[in-house]
Amino acid sequence: MRRRHIPSYYSRKLMDKLQRLQQKNMSVEEYRQKMELYIMRAGIREQERLTIARFLSGLNFDI
Repeated sequence: MRRRHIPSYYSRKLMDKLQRLQQKNMSVEEYRQKMELYIMRAGIREQERLTIARFLSGLNFDI
């Protein structure tokens, strides 16, 4: 069903958004939710340590 109703570029677009995702002015919780949404919608299955590394790379560490 997914192949029939979702354009082929959709997954690529989600992956691009996920790769470029940064916390910026979002709260950590908003950033986490957005990241989880992109991962879920793109159907990404990766090791937990890779997801954690992806999450940490987008966080603001301004102290």
